[in-house]
Amino acid sequence: DSASRVEVLRGPFSALYGNSAGGVIQLFTADGRDADELRLGLVGASYGVGRASVNARGSSGPFGYNLDFSHFQTDGYRDHSAARRESGNAKLSWDFGSGSTLTVVANTVYIPDADDPLGLTRAQYEANPRQVAAVAEQFNTRKSVDQKQVGAIFEQALGGAHTLRLMAYGGRREVEQFLAIPAATQANPLHAGGVIDLDGDYAGTDARWTWAADPLELTVGFNYDEQDQHRR
Repeated sequence: DSASRVEVLRGPFSALYGNSAGGVIQLFTADGRDADELRLGLVGASYGVGRASVNARGSSGPFGYNLDFSHFQTDGYRDHSAARRESGNAKLSWDFGSGSTLTVVANTVYIPDADDPLGLTRAQYEANPRQVAAVAEQFNTRKSVDQKQVGAIFEQALGGAHTLRLMAYGGRREVEQFLAIPAATQANPLHAGGVIDLDGDYAGTDARWTWAADPLELTVGFNYDEQDQHRR
């Protein structure tokens, strides 16, 4: 709800969007509006689908804001496929004049115990596409995700066609997933087990100078990213 547009880029963009970026789907959060605005949304559908959202955006002088929160839940089309998701996104921006702007974006997503019905064979699907794999219920296969991140971008127009951009971000992601792996298979001391318990912190920074003269654009800079991951 807080996005202004989505861009889908095809091709190798590692230089601008990180290692091994063979394509990019990029969402841009809208800036705060001149007039304060509050939006409320409510959606209901079959299979227990429900969604509630609230979005507030506005500005005061050089300061703009866009705050969004949504709750989603579903019983799922298939058996053992219920899920719930809480997500929030915030964008705060300051215009200091003389071509200087600072933007801070923070977001969070929480998905507790989303049921996983697993895959079906072709014969099972043709018999009943809504059924669940027997081992999914036997092992109660499910997945939980909790992720929070924040980033800031400072941009300075240097005059003419030159722009300087500095960015930094950081976040944390926690994942717990229960798999349908028999105990006998897990008994092998070399086996990874039936539960994924993964958490990790990540952060990075990026600095770039851009010169743009239609139809050409040149970008030079550097970036540094790191990830510290713990898996049990």
